[in-house]
Amino acid sequence: MDIFGLTPIDSALSAWGLICSQKLTEFFFSQSHLGITAFAIGFVWSVWESSREANFKYFAIFIVLSLVGIFLFILPQRQETNIKSAMEAHGGGNINPTAQSLKDSQTHDNSMPLVLSFIGQMADMVNMGAISILDNTLSNSAHFLSNPFGLQKLSFQAYQLTHSPIADASLKQDLDDFIYAHYLPSLNMYLNKAQAADLHTLWPGDARITRLYSSNQRSQWDDLKNGLSNLLQDPQSWGKIRSSLSQTNIFGNNLDNQIIASVVNAQLYHSKSHSWWNWASIVPTSFPYILGWGNFCLYVGFPPLMLSLIIVRRMTLFLKYVEIFIWVKSWTITAAISYYISLMAARIQAQTSTQYNWFWDYPYYALLASMLLCLMPILTLVGIHQGFSNDQQPFLKP
Repeated sequence: MDIFGLTPIDSALSAWGLICSQKLTEFFFSQSHLGITAFAIGFVWSVWESSREANFKYFAIFIVLSLVGIFLFILPQRQETNIKSAMEAHGGGNINPTAQSLKDSQTHDNSMPLVLSFIGQMADMVNMGAISILDNTLSNSAHFLSNPFGLQKLSFQAYQLTHSPIADASLKQDLDDFIYAHYLPSLNMYLNKAQAADLHTLWPGDARITRLYSSNQRSQWDDLKNGLSNLLQDPQSWGKIRSSLSQTNIFGNNLDNQIIASVVNAQLYHSKSHSWWNWASIVPTSFPYILGWGNFCLYVGFPPLMLSLIIVRRMTLFLKYVEIFIWVKSWTITAAISYYISLMAARIQAQTSTQYNWFWDYPYYALLASMLLCLMPILTLVGIHQGFSNDQQPFLKP
């Protein structure tokens, strides 16, 4: 059975956590005296409490916890060789080589705690099943499981390219010369006839401007446009992004002209990238690592929890772990919800925006996804904690 994480990154970190959990369990209870020491302390403490209160329940609780811990959580283990993420299972492409390398290095044949890995995997599969149902209502390019926050990351990448100087210095110089020598005079001629025109739509390649060029100027512009079009084929810049954008079916047949217009306008108006867009672009990219390390800590923390339970025998300790377990596992659902909400915002923005470049030059829907991705886990933490605090009581507290 597969360890079923969201991406190769969090799948690898989760698997690593389970492997480390098994190694810690073996160290505590087989290779060192920590397990025996904890058992002895718990035994003496339970006998003392039972004698003091003249109640056998404390010793009975110790025996039950010890037997359950040893025969259910400590001894059973399994070998896991077939580990897969939801992104891979649902046909996600363009998996980062670093992520794949991390996954391959951590998910070879290793021993894992049987019950802990089974419970964690079942929680992941329930989450993926719920998300899969929602994904089926969307187009293939918008599926969350096959490419988590793929559209948002695509917007941010395109935004950064739009606001970056043209790498070809010669092409950039020719474009600057053309803008000041030919485009701006032609724009002034047009504005004298239509003062209410939108400046940002009147880029040098707009039909209303090109018809004012002389034949020589039009020939120069055609050469410049060919040079700019070559940028769209460059795999190091717009190549892969353009290919992905063309698959979203939201730009019509003039995607290349829209991108060229955005690049030219960015050079023309010297627009700069804003710091909040840079921050927002980091959030969805970092999410798989945060999810993976959260699962890693969840699994690695289980063996120390078992030692503590044998000694103190309190349900509050176990319920706190369950609370954290549910919260960490809920991150996948909250991430998907923030993604779906941002898609609704994108649909509204597409219907109300008069800008053709809203998707990459004004990706407010992507900014919303990043904000929700930070906010929703905090809200779920409060909700889960409130739910547990209503019923949480010490385990047979004396």
